[in-house]
Amino acid sequence: MIYRKPKPQISLLTKAEHNNLMLLPYVHLALVLEGSADRQHVHTLAGLFNIAGALASYRHNHKLLATINEAQGIVTALLRGETSLLDAQKPILRTAVNRSRAYLEKASRADLARTVAWVDTQIAKGNAEPIEDTHAND
Repeated sequence: MIYRKPKPQISLLTKAEHNNLMLLPYVHLALVLEGSADRQHVHTLAGLFNIAGALASYRHNHKLLATINEAQGIVTALLRGETSLLDAQKPILRTAVNRSRAYLEKASRADLARTVAWVDTQIAKGNAEPIEDTHAND
């Protein structure tokens, strides 16, 4: 008899978690595009890009990764306080959010749960660079 180690159970996203992943970024994007400087709104966009980017990387979707990387550069600069959002950057963020959300909508809940768990693990391990406001004391 061969004993196989059971696979760990993947905890599927709850409906609330799924809605937060799919709906909240749109609300926060609208606020950021209107000029909101609330860091939580920008962090929501960064989280969406982290999850969509992780799944796109796993699936070798280089076109989406290029879009996300450009948007992440803008988000990182905003979080560091290095710049305010320029009009030319608004369509980049809008496109990245729309494409990220569309990509995640096509993924199964199990794939989403695995990707979110992987991103959370990377953050917990310290493999994510914390973004601090470099101009907070100016």
